[in-house]
Amino acid sequence: MNKEWLTNLVGKVLKIDRGGPESRTGLLLGIYDDHLSILTEQEGVIYYKTDHIKSITENVKNGFQFQLEIPEDFTFKAADNFIDILDDLRNQWVNINRGGPEKLEGVLHDVNDEYVTLTLNEEVIRLAMFHIRSISYGARVEKPKEDEKSEKNKDNKDDGKSENNKDDGKSEKNKDNKDDGKENNKDDGKSEKNKDNKDDGKAKKNKDNKRQWKRKKKIKIIKQKKKKNSISHK
Repeated sequence: MNKEWLTNLVGKVLKIDRGGPESRTGLLLGIYDDHLSILTEQEGVIYYKTDHIKSITENVKNGFQFQLEIPEDFTFKAADNFIDILDDLRNQWVNINRGGPEKLEGVLHDVNDEYVTLTLNEEVIRLAMFHIRSISYGARVEKPKEDEKSEKNKDNKDDGKSENNKDDGKSEKNKDNKDDGKENNKDDGKSEKNKDNKDDGKAKKNKDNKRQWKRKKKIKIIKQKKKKNSISHK
């Protein structure tokens, strides 16, 4: 397969082969001279020799299901060619091939251009390099546990509730302040009206007092005139 074309697919979730024991779905991590690496949910990082891959499928509409959250510090082995990857895996427990009669697991001890040597219990197994289609060594990302997912969803839900309650509290406070303002305005209106009424009452009383004073003065003047006239007649 064309390396340049495959490089454009790095970072996408793909399906290797349409079926059979070697078919897996995972995130394409890298493209190299004679192999590629993908991250799967169940088996972690798998290295596939490109000359054994029959097809690569990309779901351009909905995408394949992939639930792993890759941490920023996640690392995996990488090399330009497949035999260098095998050299890096010496003395580690590996799984060779995904299925079929040539599926093997054990500790990888020796690597050369013709074959690899594994040990499993009392057995020493030599497998021709040509028959190795894929290999994995256990580098994986753990799936979030259901409890952690539930807790995370609960926290998000609680945060949403707290934010809503906070907003409701603000709204209620603003409403109360608004109502208080209306009530104060209403009271101010009453006070102003009472003041006006009080001022009107005072003005009216002063006016009445002034009239009464004028009336008394007029009566006093009339009485004085009558008294003067009486004295004159005598």
